[in-house]
Amino acid sequence: MPNDANYDCMIEEDSWPGTLPTDRCFFGARGRGIDLVLWGDSHGMALSPLLLALQQNGAPTFLQLTMGNCLPLAQQSAGSAKPSNPCAEFNRQVLQEILQLKMRGLKGVVLAGRWIKIWDPALSPYYLPPGAPGVRDLLKTWIGRSDRRRQAAIPAVDRLTADLGATLEIVQNAGLKVFVFLDPPDLPWPLSNCVYFDFSDLSRCGISHAEYNFQAAQIIEVTEALASRFASVRVFNPMQYLCNAPTCPPFIDGRPILWDRHHMSASTARSFGPILANDFRWLVGSEMPAPVAAPGAGHTGP
Repeated sequence: MPNDANYDCMIEEDSWPGTLPTDRCFFGARGRGIDLVLWGDSHGMALSPLLLALQQNGAPTFLQLTMGNCLPLAQQSAGSAKPSNPCAEFNRQVLQEILQLKMRGLKGVVLAGRWIKIWDPALSPYYLPPGAPGVRDLLKTWIGRSDRRRQAAIPAVDRLTADLGATLEIVQNAGLKVFVFLDPPDLPWPLSNCVYFDFSDLSRCGISHAEYNFQAAQIIEVTEALASRFASVRVFNPMQYLCNAPTCPPFIDGRPILWDRHHMSASTARSFGPILANDFRWLVGSEMPAPVAAPGAGHTGP
């Protein structure tokens, strides 16, 4: 989990006072301008240790603007997960803040959200169906869904394309670069529960690579297609480092990749620092020092 300051910057919809926490959610050297905005939901908040790990001498600075259950989108098409008024207003204010900060030296925006919510706002398949005899049937239910579920997901491709595409277009047209961070695997139960029930075989707490592809294939396809349309947009998929065929293990080098079922652990987020150093140099310009060492091949430990 991120440190207390970053966690405190994760706004809850029902307690948001209606203004952005720009003063208390600035991270970096005081006296500098804001280099980056981290815009997202709780998955954005979980990514904050990465940005902290990249800081040297307080730079690059960043402003964390994150609200729970609120995807970082400038618009949300009909049929998407219906945003509450706080979410819609929060995103409107964030976008306005980003455009204003551009005039004061803002260089880029990092977007992170639980993108799968566009496909299934309720995420009901993660909960035990009526009559299910036990926890193990949860994964079986999720993997064994019918083709009807896949067909129902098709319109979500258009929604993500339209909504994320509009967001990227607005930010790029403002003269800013954008870095879109995709999700770690969505596990069928919290790691703490799985460790308790399956301590003899922790590998059972993960998911198969096939299941990850089922979760993420369309999201990856849409975001990468959008990135190819915008010169100032890059996308990062962490799964090449967190999954090794045929599984996505819940622990790498003895450390959990998540802190619950779908939020990246702080150690995982920090581990991407060397891997993404060059991408962040691109995002903020040439002010960041070059990485100390080039990242190795294969997946990284969290």
